[in-house]
Amino acid sequence: MLRDRAILQTLYATALRRQELSRLNRTDVRDGRAREGLVTGKGDKERVVFFDDGSLAAIRAYLEARADAHLPLFIRHDDGRGKPGLRGERWRLSPQSVWLVVKKYGALAGVEVTTHHLRHLKARVLLNAGAELAEVQDILGHASPETTKKIYAHYETAHLRDAFDRFSLPPEAVAHRARTRSADEPAPATP
Repeated sequence: MLRDRAILQTLYATALRRQELSRLNRTDVRDGRAREGLVTGKGDKERVVFFDDGSLAAIRAYLEARADAHLPLFIRHDDGRGKPGLRGERWRLSPQSVWLVVKKYGALAGVEVTTHHLRHLKARVLLNAGAELAEVQDILGHASPETTKKIYAHYETAHLRDAFDRFSLPPEAVAHRARTRSADEPAPATP
Protein backbone atom coordinates (compact mmCIF):
# COMPACT_ATOMS: atom_id res chain seq x y z
CA MET A 1 0.00 0.00 0.00
CA LEU A 2 1.30 3.44 -0.95
CA ARG A 3 0.43 4.96 2.43
CA ASP A 4 2.35 2.34 4.35
CA ARG A 5 5.41 2.71 2.13
CA ALA A 6 5.31 6.49 2.67
CA ILE A 7 4.99 5.98 6.44
CA LEU A 8 7.94 3.58 6.62
CA GLN A 9 10.19 5.70 4.42
CA THR A 10 9.28 8.89 6.26
CA LEU A 11 9.83 7.38 9.72
CA TYR A 12 13.31 6.21 8.77
CA ALA A 13 14.32 9.29 6.75
CA THR A 14 13.24 11.83 9.35
CA ALA A 15 13.69 9.87 12.60
CA LEU A 16 10.27 11.16 13.65
CA ARG A 17 8.44 9.75 16.64
CA ARG A 18 5.14 8.06 15.77
CA GLN A 19 3.13 10.85 17.41
CA GLU A 20 5.04 13.46 15.41
CA LEU A 21 4.39 11.55 12.18
CA SER A 22 0.68 11.20 12.92
CA ARG A 23 0.43 14.98 13.45
CA LEU A 24 1.93 15.84 10.05
CA ASN A 25 -0.26 17.73 7.65
CA ARG A 26 0.04 17.94 3.89
CA THR A 27 0.98 21.59 4.26
CA ASP A 28 3.93 20.64 6.50
CA VAL A 29 5.55 18.87 3.56
CA ARG A 30 3.98 20.96 0.75
CA ASP A 31 2.36 17.81 -0.66
CA GLY A 32 5.70 15.99 -0.76
CA ARG A 33 7.82 18.78 -2.13
CA ALA A 34 9.39 20.26 1.02
CA ARG A 35 12.87 18.99 1.86
CA GLU A 36 12.35 20.05 5.46
CA GLY A 37 9.46 20.72 7.79
CA LEU A 38 8.75 22.08 11.23
CA VAL A 39 7.28 19.65 13.76
CA THR A 40 6.23 19.97 17.36
CA GLY A 41 7.80 17.17 19.35
CA LYS A 42 8.11 16.05 22.93
CA GLY A 43 7.56 18.80 25.46
CA ASP A 44 5.91 20.93 22.75
CA LYS A 45 9.35 21.82 21.38
CA GLU A 46 9.58 22.72 17.71
CA ARG A 47 12.34 21.35 15.52
CA VAL A 48 13.17 21.07 11.86
CA VAL A 49 13.02 17.61 10.30
CA PHE A 50 14.59 16.67 6.98
CA PHE A 51 13.09 14.55 4.22
CA ASP A 52 15.10 12.62 1.66
CA ASP A 53 14.20 12.05 -1.98
CA GLY A 54 12.78 8.58 -1.30
CA SER A 55 10.40 9.69 1.42
CA LEU A 56 9.22 12.68 -0.61
CA ALA A 57 8.60 10.52 -3.69
CA ALA A 58 6.63 8.03 -1.56
CA ILE A 59 4.55 10.86 -0.04
CA ARG A 60 3.80 12.34 -3.48
CA ALA A 61 2.76 8.95 -4.89
CA TYR A 62 0.49 8.35 -1.91
CA LEU A 63 -1.16 11.78 -2.10
CA GLU A 64 -1.66 11.53 -5.85
CA ALA A 65 -3.39 8.17 -5.43
CA ARG A 66 -5.53 9.55 -2.60
CA ALA A 67 -6.85 12.35 -4.80
CA ASP A 68 -8.40 14.38 -1.98
CA ALA A 69 -7.72 17.66 -0.23
CA HIS A 70 -7.84 16.38 3.37
CA LEU A 71 -5.39 18.13 5.69
CA PRO A 72 -3.81 15.14 7.50
CA LEU A 73 -0.82 13.72 5.65
CA PHE A 74 -1.64 10.14 6.66
CA ILE A 75 -5.26 9.01 6.92
CA ARG A 76 -7.22 5.86 7.65
CA HIS A 77 -8.40 3.83 4.69
CA ASP A 78 -10.51 1.23 6.51
CA ASP A 79 -14.25 0.70 6.05
CA GLY A 80 -15.14 1.72 9.62
CA ARG A 81 -13.67 5.20 9.47
CA GLY A 82 -17.01 7.06 9.22
CA LYS A 83 -17.30 10.57 7.81
CA PRO A 84 -14.06 12.53 7.32
CA GLY A 85 -15.06 15.57 9.34
CA LEU A 86 -13.69 19.04 8.74
CA ARG A 87 -10.75 18.80 6.28
CA GLY A 88 -10.54 15.02 6.93
CA GLU A 89 -9.44 15.41 10.54
CA ARG A 90 -11.49 12.42 11.77
CA TRP A 91 -9.59 10.21 9.34
CA ARG A 92 -6.15 11.24 10.67
CA LEU A 93 -4.04 8.17 11.38
CA SER A 94 -3.39 7.75 15.12
CA PRO A 95 0.06 7.13 16.64
CA GLN A 96 -1.12 3.61 17.53
CA SER A 97 -2.07 2.97 13.90
CA VAL A 98 1.37 4.15 12.76
CA TRP A 99 2.92 1.69 15.23
CA LEU A 100 0.70 -1.12 13.89
CA VAL A 101 1.77 -0.38 10.30
CA VAL A 102 5.43 -0.78 11.27
CA LYS A 103 4.72 -3.97 13.25
CA LYS A 104 2.78 -5.43 10.31
CA TYR A 105 5.61 -4.99 7.82
CA GLY A 106 8.20 -6.08 10.34
CA ALA A 107 6.28 -9.33 10.83
CA LEU A 108 6.02 -9.81 7.05
CA ALA A 109 9.80 -9.35 6.81
CA GLY A 110 10.37 -11.67 9.77
CA VAL A 111 11.94 -9.02 12.01
CA GLU A 112 10.87 -7.53 15.33
CA VAL A 113 10.60 -3.79 14.70
CA THR A 114 8.78 -0.77 16.13
CA THR A 115 8.61 2.88 15.17
CA HIS A 116 11.29 3.63 17.73
CA HIS A 117 13.59 0.99 16.25
CA LEU A 118 13.56 2.98 13.00
CA ARG A 119 14.52 6.08 14.99
CA HIS A 120 17.36 4.17 16.67
CA LEU A 121 18.52 2.84 13.31
CA LYS A 122 18.63 6.29 11.73
CA ALA A 123 20.65 7.65 14.66
CA ARG A 124 23.15 4.77 14.48
CA VAL A 125 23.52 5.15 10.72
CA LEU A 126 24.20 8.88 11.10
CA LEU A 127 26.71 8.35 13.91
CA ASN A 128 28.52 5.53 12.14
CA ALA A 129 28.73 7.62 8.97
CA GLY A 130 30.55 10.34 10.92
CA ALA A 131 27.82 12.71 12.15
CA GLU A 132 28.68 14.44 15.40
CA LEU A 133 26.72 13.48 18.49
CA ALA A 134 25.45 17.08 18.83
CA GLU A 135 24.17 16.99 15.24
CA VAL A 136 22.28 13.75 15.86
CA GLN A 137 20.90 15.24 19.08
CA ASP A 138 19.43 18.15 17.13
CA ILE A 139 18.08 15.93 14.35
CA LEU A 140 16.32 13.72 16.91
CA GLY A 141 15.05 16.64 18.97
CA HIS A 142 16.67 15.60 22.24
CA ALA A 143 16.90 18.26 24.90
CA SER A 144 19.94 16.68 26.52
CA PRO A 145 23.11 15.36 24.85
CA GLU A 146 23.20 12.71 27.57
CA THR A 147 19.96 11.23 26.24
CA THR A 148 21.41 10.95 22.77
CA LYS A 149 24.69 9.50 24.01
CA LYS A 150 23.06 6.99 26.35
CA ILE A 151 20.46 5.72 23.91
CA TYR A 152 21.92 6.10 20.43
CA ALA A 153 25.70 6.12 20.57
CA HIS A 154 26.06 2.39 19.95
CA TYR A 155 28.86 2.49 17.44
CA GLU A 156 29.63 -0.53 15.34
CA THR A 157 32.89 -2.27 16.19
CA ALA A 158 34.23 -1.54 12.70
CA HIS A 159 33.58 2.18 13.18
CA LEU A 160 35.38 2.15 16.51
CA ARG A 161 38.28 0.17 15.01
CA ASP A 162 38.59 2.72 12.24
CA ALA A 163 38.73 5.58 14.76
CA PHE A 164 41.27 3.64 16.83
CA ASP A 165 43.48 3.06 13.79
CA ARG A 166 43.21 6.67 12.55
CA PHE A 167 43.99 8.37 15.85
CA SER A 168 46.28 5.96 17.68
CA LEU A 169 50.04 6.44 17.58
CA PRO A 170 52.68 3.88 18.51
CA PRO A 171 54.76 4.79 21.56
CA GLU A 172 57.79 5.57 19.36
CA ALA A 173 55.81 8.22 17.46
CA VAL A 174 54.60 9.77 20.71
CA ALA A 175 58.19 9.86 22.03
CA HIS A 176 59.43 11.36 18.74
CA ARG A 177 56.79 14.09 18.92
CA ALA A 178 57.77 14.85 22.51
CA ARG A 179 61.49 15.05 21.57
CA THR A 180 60.72 17.24 18.55
CA ARG A 181 58.68 19.63 20.68
CA SER A 182 61.46 19.78 23.29
CA ALA A 183 64.08 20.49 20.58
CA ASP A 184 61.96 23.28 19.12
CA GLU A 185 61.58 25.04 22.47
CA PRO A 186 64.20 27.67 23.23
CA ALA A 187 66.66 26.81 25.99
CA PRO A 188 66.02 28.60 29.26
CA ALA A 189 68.05 31.77 29.69
CA THR A 190 71.04 31.44 32.01
CA PRO A 191 71.79 34.21 34.50
